Amino acid sequence: ALIVDEKIAAADVEAALRTGAGPLLESITLFDRYDKIGDGKVSLAFALVFRAPDRTLTGAEITELRESAVAHAAKATGATLRTA
Repeated sequence: ALIVDEKIAAADVEAALRTGAGPLLESITLFDRYDKIGDGKVSLAFALVFRAPDRTLTGAEITELRESAVAHAAKATGATLRTA
């Protein structure tokens, strides 16, 4: 889940995640939006599915891909990872 300014479109956050995730991203789905964060912020929760066509991805690889996606979303939209 990412916290963003309420004026940022979910589609923009999704596009940034998609770009940062790279070619092994199979699908991305917005499954929750929580508007009661306060301070003009909302929480957007996405499910990302990664798949390699020729092998099973390791946990470390998936973590790296997810972190890359979040870092790109942070840079592009100002998103921060929700910790609680």
